Formats: sequence, C-alpha cells, structure tokens
Amino acid sequence: MFGNGDATFQAPKLYSGGPRGPHFIASGDLNLDGHLDIVSVPNEHVNYALVYLNNGSGVFSNAGSLSAT
Repeated sequence: MFGNGDATFQAPKLYSGGPRGPHFIASGDLNLDGHLDIVSVPNEHVNYALVYLNNGSGVFSNAGSLSAT
C-alpha cells in the first residue's frame, strides 16, 4: 500500500505473482529512478523473476521477466 504522507495509506493494489503466487518478494530501486520497484519469484522451481517497475505515481508496469540463466 502506498502512503499518503500523513501516516495513512491508500487502498491496496494487487499484482499477479505468478500462477501459484510468489515464493519470494523483494523491493528496491532497480532502475535508479528514485522509486521502489518489486521483484517476485513465482515459486522455488523456476529460474526467473517477475519485475514490476514503479512509475512514481502509484502504478507499476506489467510484469517483465528476468532470467537467472
């Protein structure tokens, strides 16, 4: 949930974590634009991660994938 800057939060936004849900989730500024992005690994049997880039206005891009091989 995004913060409003006054100790309250906006309504949650849901994003797909893959067909079985996420196994791991992490956040960080992946593209160095000052906004936290999300990385999700769908389950323990895959060699890729789903990447959601934050555009800075509370919207994340559709998932792109990042291969571990």
